[in-house]
Amino acid sequence: MLLALVLKNLGDYDNARHAFEQAAKLNKTDASVALNYAVLLNLMGEKEKAAAQLRRFQELAEGSSELDQELLLVAQNLSKSLTTNTETEGDNVEKSDPSKPESGDEDEEMDPDAV
Repeated sequence: MLLALVLKNLGDYDNARHAFEQAAKLNKTDASVALNYAVLLNLMGEKEKAAAQLRRFQELAEGSSELDQELLLVAQNLSKSLTTNTETEGDNVEKSDPSKPESGDEDEEMDPDAV
């Protein structure tokens, strides 16, 4: 997992993803791998996959009494971020403005007296 973290911090997200996938195969019960992988996926804009890894972290965390408080805080913040992103995606839909010409009509002037 250390290689994956270094690659993520260097901005090499594609190779970091491969390293996290390998780490997840080798450390199937390590909750920190799932959480750090979720953080990377969120950075890459892959919200659904990040949410799946976060759920994996939560499943693994339930069975562990030795989780670092910092990991729990990161998980909480990531969960809020993913929830906020999901809720605001519908707000980002571009609404048409009737005072502006439709696409393809950009060169035509709007005549306020036209019916």
